[in-house]
Amino acid sequence: LGVALISRFDRLGNLEELHDAIVQRRYADELTPEWHPHKPAALNNLGAALQARFLRLGKLEDLEDALVKLKYAVDLTPEDHPNISKRLENLGNTFHIRFERLGNLSDLEESIVYKHRANDSIPDENPDKATYLNNLGSALRARFEQLGEDGDLEDAIKQMRRAVELTPEGHPDRPMRLNNLANVLQDRFQRFGEIRDIHEAISYRRDSVEQSPEGHPDTSGRLSDLGASLQVRFIRFGDPGDLEDAVTCGRRAVDLTPEDHPDKARRLDNLARSLRVRFEHIGELSNLEDAVTQGHRAVDLVSDDHSYKPVYLETLGLALLTRFQRLR
Repeated sequence: LGVALISRFDRLGNLEELHDAIVQRRYADELTPEWHPHKPAALNNLGAALQARFLRLGKLEDLEDALVKLKYAVDLTPEDHPNISKRLENLGNTFHIRFERLGNLSDLEESIVYKHRANDSIPDENPDKATYLNNLGSALRARFEQLGEDGDLEDAIKQMRRAVELTPEGHPDRPMRLNNLANVLQDRFQRFGEIRDIHEAISYRRDSVEQSPEGHPDTSGRLSDLGASLQVRFIRFGDPGDLEDAVTCGRRAVDLTPEDHPDKARRLDNLARSLRVRFEHIGELSNLEDAVTQGHRAVDLVSDDHSYKPVYLETLGLALLTRFQRLR
């Protein structure tokens, strides 16, 4: 019953179905003795449902409970069990989620340990392998952003490149994995200035946009990322075509993003940056006015405690300063 309720929640998004599934799965866990071979599965299923409810409602107690259940499921699962990799991956993902919520580096460290174990226990021919590699790469990138260790960045690129290689053309997750690989290649360009990295990142971003199905909700984000990368390459090499493409991608990204989308402000900010750079390059005042307008919109969309609010304020401040310098 719990499985059926979770499936219906995944399909319809009815929160009551999820609550009922957790009740059923908790009951199954309580009725299954420690020595029973189905105990790890009962724990894993309950943990997964609790994680899903945390992602929907944001209650920290669900996340903490999910970690307890998933950790116990892994501890009770033999290393040679066919489901060990999936349970390790679930646990690693949940630690990553708690890191993103609370910012404790120890959670990120745990996430990477379990994700490495999951990857080591699953063969390349398993259809889930690419997902595990991509998730491991994301965790390594997050640790690189925290600690700045070059080894984490190189490892993230290695894992994400392998994830793309294992994902066939036409697979629905291929555009996302291409964009993720582009992210870490751009990180390396910004770290070391290796020209081929920014070229390769932009190539993968273009492929990601082109391979996204018509109307896909992630297309706008991929367009915004492509625009930001083109702006970076323009600043480095000065090709006017890159700047024009950056503004075009930025506008399309903003137009495709609903006002209440959580990433709307970031896409407005990317567009504002490209417009200010274009003003500085060709001197058209309309670009600067537009940059100020988009910058104000980005700032107004987020609360003062939003982690990126300082970034958006800086973008707007630079546009206002530029306008003052031009118009007094």
